[in-house]
Amino acid sequence: IKRRGGDITIRHELGRFIGDVKMHYNFGHHEIYDGYKSDDFMSGLIATETYQPTDYTRLLLGLDIREYGGKALIGETWKEESVYEKGLVVNFHQKLLKKVNLEGGMRFNSHSVAGKELIHALGISTILPYDWIIKAQYSKGYRNPTINELYLFMPSTTDLRPEITENIEATVEKRYKGFLNTALTAFRIDAENLIQKMGPPPQYQNVGSVKIKGIEWEGEILLPPNFAINWAISSSLFSRKVAGSPGEKFDLSLRYISMKGFYITLQGQWINNLYSVENPYSYAPPTYIKLRSYVILNLRGNYNVNKYLDLYSAINNITDSSYETMYRFPMPGRTFTIGITAKY
Repeated sequence: IKRRGGDITIRHELGRFIGDVKMHYNFGHHEIYDGYKSDDFMSGLIATETYQPTDYTRLLLGLDIREYGGKALIGETWKEESVYEKGLVVNFHQKLLKKVNLEGGMRFNSHSVAGKELIHALGISTILPYDWIIKAQYSKGYRNPTINELYLFMPSTTDLRPEITENIEATVEKRYKGFLNTALTAFRIDAENLIQKMGPPPQYQNVGSVKIKGIEWEGEILLPPNFAINWAISSSLFSRKVAGSPGEKFDLSLRYISMKGFYITLQGQWINNLYSVENPYSYAPPTYIKLRSYVILNLRGNYNVNKYLDLYSAINNITDSSYETMYRFPMPGRTFTIGITAKY
């Protein structure tokens, strides 16, 4: 597997106008042990313009254009396809009476195969006495069918619609004089039009649905001299088995920030009740396998040399744990990364 890519972002600030234009492109070549070969690419343009007429009002307009696809060797025949997506985005923020924040947005998305979809979201938060905050949000989401689901292998079909989700959540947050922030969130997600293999004959269809109810507790503690502890614990109940979404998840991190531009973070994660499809290449309806629970630890350090240059290094999976997020596809062991970030 060989992959390359890059992006460039241009940003401007003019009075109360802030704009960004990002162009990105990545591509890859794959030669798998079973004879499968493919070349893929993704290119796109993302442009946003934000107007903030007052300290209490903000309006964002955006454009998101992308093309992705490639070619793959299916049997002895090369098959080449690509799809286009165009999205228009409107987002606003309004503060009322200095205590209530109202946020919302809409996205109109056009997919060359799956068609058009209108996505919207609305949220409200209010600050109460004694540093209590209450939030509520409704949002709608979507996932367009992938190149594999549209074109590759036997179950593929272009007669697919986007998967749709609707999310409702409520949060109670409490702040304790700057050293402790904590929040408790209850949520419900309804997903419809899930793409599943059906048959015979085997074919992808929009037939699945799932309801998810859950709760999440997160927070941050600031400790002298320059330490911070962050955590997030969540538990979810699913109306049916779903691949890739754990029932329980616990993230914990310890961060140290020095006054000389150096910080280091130790982050741990525990995953439980995670299911995977037994054989993602099978033409039959999926069989789900419960994966073994796992814990991984990661360490990352960053040094700010000056306002133009940052150095960073990381060790992922410090304990070299053996774990899977997909059945029979082991994740990497201990890995090391070093890098440089230049700003100008």
